[in-house]
Amino acid sequence: RKRQAEAEAAAEAQRALEAAKKPVEELMEANQQKLAAQKEAEEAARRKLEEEAAAERLAEEARLAEEDALLRAEQDSERRLQEVGADEACAEALVSMMAAAVGDYREVIEGLQGMIGTVASEPADARVRLVRVG
Repeated sequence: RKRQAEAEAAAEAQRALEAAKKPVEELMEANQQKLAAQKEAEEAARRKLEEEAAAERLAEEARLAEEDALLRAEQDSERRLQEVGADEACAEALVSMMAAAVGDYREVIEGLQGMIGTVASEPADARVRLVRVG
């Protein structure tokens, strides 16, 4: 009987010890989950910053490439202007613009061609050389 009572007391003490450990284990597990979630959030934020930086670099590279292309086009235009003169360069530009598929801007370009054609046909008439932008 005494051994049985001691065994029951030891079993009860073991259950009490396990019951006492359970809240600590649950708390530790909850802390581990919070820590893992925090690390994931930090990693996501880091990836987002890297993606934004990469997008900014690409945008800057594209801007620089566009600027370079515009500069080259301007230099080519200036060179062509020097080679053929202003009248021929304007005529070439108009022909080029009219041949290009420009969609909604076609009317504007046709209007510009009409204005320049009028000025070219009557160069002495000052009224047709005045263009008002408003």
